[in-house]
Order: sequence, then C-alpha cells, then structure tokens
Amino acid sequence: MNRRNFLMESIFWGVSFILGYTSRSLKVDSTTVIGSDSSSQETNEMSKKNSEFIDVVEDFNADPTGVKDSTVAIQNALNSAKSLVINNDFTKLAQVIFPAGRYKIKSQIIGSQFVKIKAVGLVIFETSVYNDAAFWFSPLKDDPTYTTLIKKQQWFRAPFINGVDGGFIFVNKLNKKTSNSTAIEFGSRTDLSGKPFARYSACDIAVENYNIGFKFNHFNNYISSFERVHLEGNNINVSFGADDQNVVNSGENIHFSDSIFAGGDSAFEWLSDGFDLRLVNCSTDFLQRVFYMKRGWRNISFFGGHIEAIGTRYPDNIMKGGIAVYDVTNTKDETVHLSIIGTSALLRRFSMFRCSISSKLRISLDNFQYRSTDLETNANVAWLADDEVIVDKKNIFFQGEGILPSRQVNEIANSTFENDTNTSGSDMISKPPVGYLLSRKYSVSNRVVSTVGYNHGKAIEFISNNNSAYVKLTTIEFRNVKAGQTVIASCALMSNDVTKANIKVRIIFYDSGDRLLYSSKLEIINKGFKNGVWNYPIRPRIEVAPPGSAKYKVEFVLGNCNGVFGYMSGLFSTVCE
Repeated sequence: MNRRNFLMESIFWGVSFILGYTSRSLKVDSTTVIGSDSSSQETNEMSKKNSEFIDVVEDFNADPTGVKDSTVAIQNALNSAKSLVINNDFTKLAQVIFPAGRYKIKSQIIGSQFVKIKAVGLVIFETSVYNDAAFWFSPLKDDPTYTTLIKKQQWFRAPFINGVDGGFIFVNKLNKKTSNSTAIEFGSRTDLSGKPFARYSACDIAVENYNIGFKFNHFNNYISSFERVHLEGNNINVSFGADDQNVVNSGENIHFSDSIFAGGDSAFEWLSDGFDLRLVNCSTDFLQRVFYMKRGWRNISFFGGHIEAIGTRYPDNIMKGGIAVYDVTNTKDETVHLSIIGTSALLRRFSMFRCSISSKLRISLDNFQYRSTDLETNANVAWLADDEVIVDKKNIFFQGEGILPSRQVNEIANSTFENDTNTSGSDMISKPPVGYLLSRKYSVSNRVVSTVGYNHGKAIEFISNNNSAYVKLTTIEFRNVKAGQTVIASCALMSNDVTKANIKVRIIFYDSGDRLLYSSKLEIINKGFKNGVWNYPIRPRIEVAPPGSAKYKVEFVLGNCNGVFGYMSGLFSTVCE
C-alpha cells in the first residue's frame, strides 16, 4: 500500500515537471518566440523592422514639465519619423510617442498625416504662436507623390493624432483674438496636385482658447474622420477653406462622431464652397451659430446628439446667430442642404435657420425634438425658420413650450387675409374672409382691417360688450392627414388689453367619408401675452390624428374683447409626418 502511494506520487511529480517545463517553453514576450520554427522567427523580425516608435522625451529631449520650449525637439522627432517612412517607401509605420506631461510650444510645428503622434497619458500642448497654426499637418512640395495604395491609404495605419491612451489637449496661452492663432491646420496651402491630405483620422483631442480650433485648407483635402474631439472656447471651432475661394478636389466626407463643440461664435464656418460634413452623436452648446456659411454648395447631416443655448436674442427681439445661418450675397452660389435627424434641442424662441437669399438653404427635420427655454410670445420670435429657408418637415416633437416650423409650410390659405378687402362690422357675416366660415356672438364691431395687419397682411378686428362674445373662423377646405401624423395649429393675437381678449384653437379630424372622428378642446392659449404687439402662444395646439383619419379642419376663435380691441391674424396649421 505504501509502495503504491509512493509510485503514484512519483508519477504525479514527474508529470508536473514535464508540464511545467513545457508551459515555460511556451511563454511569449517581446524577445521570445514559440518553439524553434524558423518562419515564426522571421515573422517576428519582420514585424520589428516595419515598426518604429520614437519617444520625444527619451530620443529627442523634449521637456514634459513645461519649463523649457519643446518646439525644436518635437519638430526633430516628427522629421525623423517622416524620413523613416519615406526612405522605406512607406513600408514602416512611424509613431512619435508623447509621454504624459506639459509641452511648451513657441513656434509652428509641421507634421504629416503618415507620421502618427500618440499620447501615453494626458499630454498638454501649451502654445504661444501668433498669426499662424501651432500645428500644421500637410504634405510638402518635396514629398513623394501618392500613386500607390500603400502610400495613399492611411486609415489602417492608425489615427495620425491618437490620444486614446490619455488624450491630447491643445491650449493657447495667448489672447485668442489678438493672437489670431489656430490650434491645428489640416492640408496644403497651395495646390500640390498628386499630394493630397486625405484618408486620415484622429481621436481624443481637446482644443481651447484659439481664434480657430481646426482649420481645413481647400486644396486636395478630403475623407477624414474625427472621434471624441472637444473644441470649446474658440472663436471659431472648425473653419473650412479661405475667403471666397472655390475648393480644389476637396471637401467630401468630413466626419465627426461623439464630439463636442461649445463656447464660441461658430461651431463650423465655411469660407469656401464644398466641404460636406457629417456629425454623429455630437453636442453643440453655448454658441452664436452652429453652422455659419459664407459660401454655398454643400451637404450637412446631423445625426442624434444635442443642441443647446444657441444664438442671442436681445431685449428688443433683435436676433443674432442660430443653428444654421447662410450669409451670402452671391446669387450664383448653390443651395445648402442640412438634415437634422434624431436630435434634441433646448433653445430660446427665435428663428434658428436663417438665409440671406431666398431658397438657398434647405433643411430637413426628422425626429427633431424641440424644447423652449423661455416664455417669449412676441410673434417675431415664433418661427423656427425664416421665410427664405425651405423646410422639409417630417417629425418635430415639442416638449413643453414649442415653436412653429416656418410660414413656408403653412397649410392655411389666406392666413393674413391678404385676399380680402377692408370691411365694416355689418357685412362680415354675409361676406366672411376668403376660405373661412364665420360665426360670431355679441359683436359690436367685427371687420377686416389693414392698419394693424400681421406680417404685411391684414387682421380680423373684434370688439364686444360681453365676456361671452366671440368671432369664430373655420377653414372651409379640408387638409389631408394620416392616422398617427401630428397636426400643429396656432394664430396670433394683438390687443390693447390681453387680459380681456383671448384666442382659442381647435383641430377637428374626419375620416375619408367626411364623418367627424375627433374634435380637440377649445382652450385659451394666450398665456404670457403682451399688450400692443402681435403674440403667438408659447405652445401651439398640437394633436395626433386618431385611427381612421383622412382629413382635418381648424377653428380659430377670438373671444371676450369686452370693451377692448382684439385682432387675430397669422392663422397657421401644418402636418408633421
């Protein structure tokens, strides 16, 4: 029995020794290969030959404490990496490593998209560069032309600015306006033809306190992707092109995702034509303008994300800024197309889409969720888009207080009674406004007048001697609607005493056989109105068409007006899919 135990123990320790020895022989690190297979050794050696990592501190004596100027050290490191790539015909991948720390930059640094800079820990560039870019990434005149795929294609060669392991922060230490400084400039300043700045990516970058955060030049600059960038406190966060210049082989597929643009005059500004832009899950906050366009012809898409605190509305309701402002005078410029899909917005009430030339800005709003941050009722700030903007409305959801999309999408004919002649109170019943059925009760005066017309039109005047008095206009023409669609309706009121004058709106749904399906309540909606000016309700009447709906009409009621003047105009309704 003891012999048996001894033999079993001997076998156990023998097997353990063999397995332990084998497992040790299979350990892999940077200097050990599996077994003795010659092909594996060759593969490992080939990997070493085709990969270079240059440390700006260890190899070029850059100062990560921020005490000494590191400009020359960083430039020498980038030049060395670039030579390595070019001299090996692009078969080596050069990465310049920045250990965590602060690096002082006092003059411009020039880099290339095929030389990668990588942060190991948090890296902060403290720059003091006047009238130029602190970092300029561009092909140069003496660079080789990019005629083969391995030279042209940079996506799989890693982001050329890679902060994923800590992050890069660019901070301007000078006054952002007087220094006229740019953080990062992308692309050539002249046409180098076969040497594009293209097919590149960057990630995990923050930029603060520059006149321009990112500047994209308009020569051979295309196909780029940026992830997790944060540009805040720059006058212009991203700028495209040069003043009134046409792009040269540039602009397609500029892409930002999971990024933030905040605190400045503009998130994006176009000086040249072209430069299509895609934003996915991005936030734009506390800006005068999100998209500011001085030239036409481009396509902009905003998917998901968030828009908040855009533009300035002064006490006299003079407005500055907006989500998209197309400020051009050249009628030959092409139309800008802007799509906003699945985005939520928290905004003050005023025109967020504005264009200096009619029909040059076209917006599409789909699943656009809007919430107002104030209770301003002045009619001048009631519209999301001004009259020069083309609006393709789909889904617009209102949370709390709302805003009307645009007068251009109004389905109410003769909304400001411009098709009517001025009338007296005695003939309103026999001659109601064009397109409406009219009924009234306890009227002293009821007529169409032009003296106080809204938006260059006319108005219905109503004076009564009874708190139960009203004048009601019902649209004659049916408007089409489908079950599940949202109908928005509203109208404007002006009175010398808004406590004694009120407006109500009702939406009535019918089936295809003109049978009544549903009629909304008539509720007073003039909360917060002011005397002597045109007011729109802070929240329009919003109803979802019930099952079986095919048509709808709208009733507009001006009521009370006991001993005061009440005026109604700007009747509005539209359908959002």
